Amino acid sequence: ILNAMKLISVSKQILQAMKDNGWSSLLNDISLFCEKYNIVVLNMNDIFHT
Repeated sequence: ILNAMKLISVSKQILQAMKDNGWSSLLNDISLFCEKYNIVVLNMNDIFHT
């Protein structure tokens, strides 16, 4: 359980660092990749319905 908690903590730190330093660049690269291979990119601001 402690190992899982540590892994989650480290993952959260990495995601926060990515968000703070280059999130938009990453999303742009992903969007370009998806356009190139005709993959539908969902709008992240849309409301999710279950």
